[in-house]
Amino acid sequence: MNEMQISMMQLFYIAIGGAAGSVSRYLLSQYVDSTHNTAVPWGTFSVNLLGALLIGSLFVIIHEKQLIHADFKYLLMVGVLGGFTTYSSFSLENFRLIEQGHLLIALSYMLGTTATCLAGVWLGVLSARALL
Repeated sequence: MNEMQISMMQLFYIAIGGAAGSVSRYLLSQYVDSTHNTAVPWGTFSVNLLGALLIGSLFVIIHEKQLIHADFKYLLMVGVLGGFTTYSSFSLENFRLIEQGHLLIALSYMLGTTATCLAGVWLGVLSARALL
C-alpha cells in the first residue's frame, strides 16, 4: 500500500485516537487552568508541550526502532496526538490576548510555546533513542 492509500481500519484508528486525544486535551487543559489564576493559558501550553514530547518519542518507537506496527502511527500520532494538541486553540488564545491588550504576554506565550514544544520533540526523540 502506498502512502496515499488508506484503509478503513486506519481511518477507524484515527477516529478512535482522535476522540481519546480530544477528551484528554479537554480534561488536562481544564485541570491545569483551574490550578493557575493568570491570563496565560497554561492548560493549552501544557497540552502542546506534552504532545510534542510524546510525538518525538513515538517517532522513534514506530519509525526508527519499529517496536510496534507502523499502523499504530494512525492511532497514536495522527489520532490521539492530532486530537490532543491544540494549535488552533493556541492561535485563538493569542489573538484574544492581543485583542485584550496583553501584547507582551501574547508574544511571550507564542515564543515560549514554540521553543519549548520544539525542545519537547527533541527531548522525546533523545529519550526514546536512549531508552530503546
